[in-house]
Amino acid sequence: MAMGSLFVTSWVGRRLRWRQTVPIITSLMILNALGWAAAWIPRVAPTWVRVNLAASGALTTIQRMIPHDAALIAPQAVIGRFANRVAVYPMMANIHFRLAAGRPNYVLLAPYQGVHLSSVSLMARELGDLADSHRASLIYYDHGVYLWRIRGSAPLVFGPRKTLPAWAFGTQTGAPVVGSTPKHWYVAGLGNNGNIIDQAYWRKPNGTYHVAVTISGWGPAQIQVWDATTGHLVANRYVTLSNGRRVTESYPFVFNTTRPSRPYGGWGWWRTDPVPGSKNNQLEVRVYAQASSMVNVYTVGLVSSP
Repeated sequence: MAMGSLFVTSWVGRRLRWRQTVPIITSLMILNALGWAAAWIPRVAPTWVRVNLAASGALTTIQRMIPHDAALIAPQAVIGRFANRVAVYPMMANIHFRLAAGRPNYVLLAPYQGVHLSSVSLMARELGDLADSHRASLIYYDHGVYLWRIRGSAPLVFGPRKTLPAWAFGTQTGAPVVGSTPKHWYVAGLGNNGNIIDQAYWRKPNGTYHVAVTISGWGPAQIQVWDATTGHLVANRYVTLSNGRRVTESYPFVFNTTRPSRPYGGWGWWRTDPVPGSKNNQLEVRVYAQASSMVNVYTVGLVSSP
């Protein structure tokens, strides 16, 4: 657009003999283009280009694994890579998957890659329900990308869950252990300082909530709730684990913020009027441990207090 405008300005100047005016107009247009570039180009990668190289490699592997005539259900964030398939369907933000009859069915989930229509907590619930279903088999997992093969063509219906599987969320110093039966899947700490679980997001209004984490191991740990929208710590509880015994730690907290989520709109003369963001901020549950502790995390939950 900017280059086209420069060419048009140059052409008009030659035809109408505005030779003194053209350099001024051209300079102003160049400054305007540079201003828009400075305001928006740095935001492209962190805001809209969210499939990292490792996950991109995992998606390439999945492309080769799925038979060409199979049906694939995939989220909007990564479905474009599979657009040349015979049968590919977008994953909607609802509680069931409609499967294709007469074809093998596969479900792809990648909660932290791309820009999703569904929330992280909803996709974690879907992962948990797939893990619990006797019709679903996890056939590939790498870098937060999951591929499930589904037996039969009846719809998969998902119900509400008070707690979500820890392995479905992000981790800084842990690793998902998904080699046994689903009820035994968990995230194991790797003996470093940092978050065993993080990026466990729920978008919530102000109110009173309960956070619950099922955990085991040895040594101290912290169960934290952060306002991820503003970067503030909301609640924190210290726990001491012993004997490797699995326990559920739960505590209430009050969330009250006056700083709503506001989408980026540029700056100065190069601002837009973006569609308002959610009125609710995003809460994040983290489980933090030091290198001296050995911590395993099984489930994470955040619910409204009655």
